[in-house]
Amino acid sequence: NTGNIIWSKTYRSRVWLPGGSGSADYFYIQDLQQDPYTGAIFLSSPHWNDGYNITKLNIADGTVAWSKFYNTWSASFDRPIGFDITASELVSFSSYVPGNTFISMYRIDKNTGDTIATRFYKPVDASNSNSYLGFLNAEGVIKLDNGNYALYGRQYKYYRWGTDTMDMYHAGVVEMDPAGNFVKAYSFRNPYPSNSYNTKIKV
Repeated sequence: NTGNIIWSKTYRSRVWLPGGSGSADYFYIQDLQQDPYTGAIFLSSPHWNDGYNITKLNIADGTVAWSKFYNTWSASFDRPIGFDITASELVSFSSYVPGNTFISMYRIDKNTGDTIATRFYKPVDASNSNSYLGFLNAEGVIKLDNGNYALYGRQYKYYRWGTDTMDMYHAGVVEMDPAGNFVKAYSFRNPYPSNSYNTKIKV
């Protein structure tokens, strides 16, 4: 409890190289958690349009136990939302962009980083304008008291396109059960456009 540094490490992305494409805006830590079962540290981070990684660190000295990339087909961006740590798995969520924003769920063996199962989701609304309800930025995931997961974030339809008179879809929450089955979703909307950056949501 003295505030002394135990260890300090710098980690470099294998895909962000001199002369390559990308921006520091897309290289950051989205989620950082300690495994309540083993004490290991897990972090997730996006890597421009090369998918996202999950890295397992040893708590004693910060060395990398394993680090793996996850990417959805030919998605332009596959950005992590957050993850949950169970006794044997990581349950990781991401949002990806093949034209609109969709959601993926990965069940990952936390000892090896190998995928156990994956599921994919996309929004559908009455007008078939799926991007209205898609996440512009899926900002986090929490585990609810009932064991389900709640994903939340800003949505795409935060400004008026052309002369349409539809409500703005500003922020959304999606609930899924531990197996990844859809439970319900909410969208918070009104007729007033925003610049998206001032829209904040926390569950």
